[in-house]
Amino acid sequence: NVVNFDPPGCENKAFFTKPRWRNYVRRDGRLDYFRPADPLKAKTRAFCELRDWFKRRGYWPYAVMQVGDEPWSERQQREIRETVEDLRARCGEIPPIVTAGAVRGRTNLDGVIDIWCPQYPQYDAKDYVGMDRTKERLWLYQCLFKQDYPSFQIDRPSFEPRISALVCRKAGAEGFLYWSSEQWTTSDSKSAEYKAKREHPWIHEEWPFPIEGCPGDGCFVYPTAEGVIPSLRAQYIRDGSEDYEYLEILSRLYAKAREDGIISPD
Repeated sequence: NVVNFDPPGCENKAFFTKPRWRNYVRRDGRLDYFRPADPLKAKTRAFCELRDWFKRRGYWPYAVMQVGDEPWSERQQREIRETVEDLRARCGEIPPIVTAGAVRGRTNLDGVIDIWCPQYPQYDAKDYVGMDRTKERLWLYQCLFKQDYPSFQIDRPSFEPRISALVCRKAGAEGFLYWSSEQWTTSDSKSAEYKAKREHPWIHEEWPFPIEGCPGDGCFVYPTAEGVIPSLRAQYIRDGSEDYEYLEILSRLYAKAREDGIISPD
């Protein structure tokens, strides 16, 4: 959460851990950590300023907010409920809430989550029968390798990134959540080896990926001296998104033709 204010007490550079929000303050064009004297008040102010910034620029209708990740345990579910309730009480208007891995009716988050986001293997159409789509939405979520499901990894068939959007459309999902696109750096960013790789990124084939055994997961754009460039997988993901849009256009035209009594495919 990048904010343009300097609250009292920010001279203490340590992270504050309750609530577990990392906050930053901009000083002279640089970002720095701070520990405000009143974390909850600072959190509320930061969120409201960010919300107003989105509204001024016309981005608010497209905003979503991820709270938590893969809520498998009761503790995680409780923390998500408490966080969302606190945000709604303190900030009033907040964007739709999404939690990666949250399943309708099965993760104790009904009434809290606005956008359900099961992983491919978690998706069961019966969970979303009767869902009021004016109040709830469905996305799908993918990470790592899941047997019998499309993935974005380098060693998988090239059609898989493209058909991910079609899987979403068949399920009635309006969106797709993926955890990252640029995890191409090594964790040891201060090492001489790392610096050498940065200077010659295409020479070093041993660039590490974040998840062992899942080459390319979380990484489908690459660094160059001229900026970031897309991989073929990124282009296939784009093509799949366009396939989704084409089918949506066709569906609307077909519905209009039926209303008008037109039965010819022409």
